[in-house]
Amino acid sequence: MDKLREAFWIWAEFSQNDSINLIDLKNTAQQFLGSPFFDLHLTLAGPFNTFTQNQIKQIDLLCKENNSFKVESKGYKYKNQFYESFYISIENSHKLIDLRKKIAHIKKFNLNKTFNPHISLSYGNHENSVKEHLLTILPSPNNILNVDKLSIVHVNEYENMWDIIYTFNFKNL
Repeated sequence: MDKLREAFWIWAEFSQNDSINLIDLKNTAQQFLGSPFFDLHLTLAGPFNTFTQNQIKQIDLLCKENNSFKVESKGYKYKNQFYESFYISIENSHKLIDLRKKIAHIKKFNLNKTFNPHISLSYGNHENSVKEHLLTILPSPNNILNVDKLSIVHVNEYENMWDIIYTFNFKNL
């Protein structure tokens, strides 16, 4: 995938309790593999060129009208792709599919494009043998994770910059 100079993405983020554990895993992976720093997230949609104020309000309303929800971890995986170098794979549940459809109703994107829900722990071009070794030292991730917010993120991949500009909480916090 080509790097993007300027774009916006929609991320799912996790409850404080789950984030503490996930951040520990991410920090270990990033230090071990030598990754740029980024906030913990599950990418739901993007890239987008811009958001209107009305679209931002609609995403806020979407969160206010929907409950926080759980996703299921499928364990660690890795690929030979910069942004999927080492990650926790997430079950592509009906809830995630439905949420992405609701987002696409607000801000159009290609729902037919392959969606690989995951929580990146490291970005980079790392040797598979090093990633295999990392698997032996990381504890297993929690099986169930709580998603309690959506964020709109401004991204400049040339600068390794991921800035969360809006965060919206789901109900039931």
